[in-house]
Amino acid sequence: MTPRSWTEIQSIVIDGQLALTKLVCGGPQSAIFETTDPESDGRPTYFVHLVRATGAQEAKQILNRLEEARFLNHPGVLQPLGVGVIDPENLVFCVTAKPLSVLAQAPGPMPLEEVRLFTVNLLSALAYLHLENLVFCNLRPEAVWKTENGWVLADFSQLRLIGAADPQELRQALVRFGDTPPEAYQGDVSPAWDIWSLGVLLQRVFTGDPGGSGGNASVSRARQLRKGLPEPFQQIVRECLDPNPESRPPLQKIEEILNAPEPPSRPAFEWTPRHLRSHDETSSPGSLREFFRAARLSWILIFVIGILGVGIWTFALTRKNESPPPPTPIAAAPEADRINSQSSPAATAAPSDPAVREILDKWIATARAKDLAGQMTLYAPVVDTYYKQRNIPRSRIASIKKRDFGSMGPVKKFDARNVQITQIDPSNAVVLFTKNWAFGRNSANTGSVRSQLTLRKIAGEWKVVAERELSAS
Repeated sequence: MTPRSWTEIQSIVIDGQLALTKLVCGGPQSAIFETTDPESDGRPTYFVHLVRATGAQEAKQILNRLEEARFLNHPGVLQPLGVGVIDPENLVFCVTAKPLSVLAQAPGPMPLEEVRLFTVNLLSALAYLHLENLVFCNLRPEAVWKTENGWVLADFSQLRLIGAADPQELRQALVRFGDTPPEAYQGDVSPAWDIWSLGVLLQRVFTGDPGGSGGNASVSRARQLRKGLPEPFQQIVRECLDPNPESRPPLQKIEEILNAPEPPSRPAFEWTPRHLRSHDETSSPGSLREFFRAARLSWILIFVIGILGVGIWTFALTRKNESPPPPTPIAAAPEADRINSQSSPAATAAPSDPAVREILDKWIATARAKDLAGQMTLYAPVVDTYYKQRNIPRSRIASIKKRDFGSMGPVKKFDARNVQITQIDPSNAVVLFTKNWAFGRNSANTGSVRSQLTLRKIAGEWKVVAERELSAS
């Protein structure tokens, strides 16, 4: 079946009620349309983003990513309002609020002050995703929109978990898009991907060059470091486009470079050779003015030398009877905010707090024993994400677990394997593990699923602030 053009698709109605009214921008694989809500008096109030999938399997994969994005909560994330698939064309749609503009529509280079705001907004949104163990993988002009909250991430069709992915799938993106980093060839997905893409995107907003997705020459041009960008962006782009992902700066360092004060400018000092000076400046060396100028300088030098001599003599006498001062402690270097996936051979994650693993062990033990009171002590008073619910009080989670503990029957097996702990900073950590269970008589209820607990230090103790399942093992 030959895919319909975006102009032909514009005639369809999404979800039985949203009519596409205008093509905002479109490319080979995706397009953005304005849509009209029947209750809005004909005014476009939403955007519909359409993505072409190669088949039913990829369409389901993209749909799952968009569903995941519905539970993200950050000012720099434009949450989907509705998602679905249009059969039989395998078109995945995502409905969002109508933004002020789409970066792909920018007519030319962006002003410097706007680029600063743009960069700050993206750094904040990307830091949030990385804390959630996710990589955006789609930092392209079509996926960055401007709203009342500033610049936001809007297209989550390429959202991925940190870790190893299918190299074959990523190699296709490597050929098609200049914002795909070199390590995608091996199937590596890490926050360094988004940092590479940020470098490519910053060059795009300064030059206005839409290169990056228009053929091999365009893709190659997008990866080339260009000169002439204003500082500190020239430095940021240069470091972001380092071919080695481990050498790219973490988001925290990029923010520090961006906010570093400019060095104070030195006053200009011009020296004129004596033979080029004016007559007044080269008057007779025997003149009274020259005599007093030279004499005054001599007395100042004698005075300074005398003061230094007395100071050195005094310091030598007092130092005789003093013990050397203790060495000044060297402050520990700040921890980088990049998450290193242990599933990648090149990853070298920093050691995590042993208490994080203890929380996981207690969580497993209390669940196996159906110890509701003991398990509730591990949760924060309000949990950010509990599966598909947001901002859930601990009392509500207790009610859900009480019901589940009562219906599961005898616990034959409940354990955690393939544990991966990533400590983002001293107060935040992510725990990935494969949860295996067998409940009920004759182990009628069995399964295995990849799960995630997000922990945060509250009043000096690690607490669970998010719990979700990622995918079946």
